[in-house]
This record gives sequence, C-alpha cells and structure tokens, in this order.
Amino acid sequence: MGSEKRRSVRIAVDTDGSLSWQTERSETMSQRVKVINVSEYGARIEMGSRLELRQSVTIRVDAYRIDSSATVRYREQRGLKFIVGLELSSPASLKPRVQRWT
Repeated sequence: MGSEKRRSVRIAVDTDGSLSWQTERSETMSQRVKVINVSEYGARIEMGSRLELRQSVTIRVDAYRIDSSATVRYREQRGLKFIVGLELSSPASLKPRVQRWT
C-alpha cells in the first residue's frame, strides 16, 4: 500500500481561477492564478505571490464551480512563481461548467 493520504483523486486541469486573502495589515489582496489540478477536497495552483503555510484564502474556479475558503498546505517556489497546494474547507462537486451555444 502506498503513502498516498488524499481523500479523493486529483483531476489534471489547465484553467484560470482567482485567489483572495488578507495580509497581516488586513489588506485584501487578490490575484489571477493558474489551476493545475483539482480534487473534491483541494487544488494545486500556480501564482506569482508567496503565501504562508496555514494561511486562509478564498479560491474561485468558475470552470469547476469552486467558490470556497481554503487553507495553504503546501508551497514551493519555482523561479518567480509559486506552486501552492490548498485544502478546501468544504468538498467541491467538480461538475465542469458547460457552455450552451444558442
């Protein structure tokens, strides 16, 4: 048996999202992010700002109907970008938004 501790399977995606958070000075910050993968309980994103581990954030990914508070669980710097692992506060349904053409 492997060391995988995830509660649900990750789905590789390549879509945009937005992230918002409060600074230590209580300023609200927001940034567009690239979403790398999603699962029922989390997401992996790429962004240009450094977040602290255990920091609370809000993530929105319209393509997968995710609009949730989350906690930073992982952070790795790659060049000028940061790869961030988030744990969602409530499970996501992960139903892709379907566009209807009329």
